[in-house]
Amino acid sequence: MMASEQRLRDFGRRMAEAQDAAMADGFDRDAAAARWEALLLEAPPEPRRSLVPVAAVLAVAAGLLGLVWLSMRPAPPLSVVVDAVPRAADAPLIAGASSPLSVGFSDGSALTLDAEGRASIAAVDARGAVLELERGRLHAAIVHRTDSRWRVRCGPFEVQVTGTRFDLAWDPGRGELAVSLFEGGVLVWGPALGGPQPVRAGERLTVSTERGEVRWGSATPEASVADAGEPALAPAGDGASIADAGEPANDPRDPARVEGASLMGAGEPATAPAAPAAAESASRTAPVVRAPQA
Repeated sequence: MMASEQRLRDFGRRMAEAQDAAMADGFDRDAAAARWEALLLEAPPEPRRSLVPVAAVLAVAAGLLGLVWLSMRPAPPLSVVVDAVPRAADAPLIAGASSPLSVGFSDGSALTLDAEGRASIAAVDARGAVLELERGRLHAAIVHRTDSRWRVRCGPFEVQVTGTRFDLAWDPGRGELAVSLFEGGVLVWGPALGGPQPVRAGERLTVSTERGEVRWGSATPEASVADAGEPALAPAGDGASIADAGEPANDPRDPARVEGASLMGAGEPATAPAAPAAAESASRTAPVVRAPQA
């Protein structure tokens, strides 16, 4: 039983007792008035409606509106630190003649631009950045997130990154790009590729815009497009490029590819001069030259 109901029952009982007492003593106007006044003063107060449920509903509604407002607000862009000093995102990145330049982002991603390298940040937001590598070598360690978006432009090439560790070397004078992957994977667009070209961990892709050719090898931390002792890129047949042929380049991981050989436009893989046993034992680390097909 509720406390308010019990108080009402007690009040009713006392009223009945007062009436019985008045009838037993005979009618006395003054005494009866005094009894009724005492009973009215003892009557339970009218219960008040609680405002707690209404306040709780309003608080929940305000919280939901706040969450909606916060979700609609754009997240702040990543902040940039260059050589441990905060820097505006649009400031040029120029490495010294003998010292590299370190660039850090607030999401934990880090870049190192080798000596004499030059780059810039074309755009930056909460999910990543667009970088321009004008010349030199760039070492990158990009933190993987589900919504991350990173791109690096090197002349006519573009590298799309999600989360990975890689090196880029761009020589604008020779028109050569080298992409070495150590973790994760990237997609590369550009001349001679015939479409987006995936590069996976352990692989190195070298592209020449002058010859319109693609070469594959193994990724090494210090490999460079200008390193001495590397096999020269074979000349493209009739000066054509893979992009000019209008057909996507075959995947370099196709087992039918002959490593160490040049494809000279006959439309079929060239036969390797090596003995069959040597060809079977060739590994992915050997250079692979791809030339346009007729």
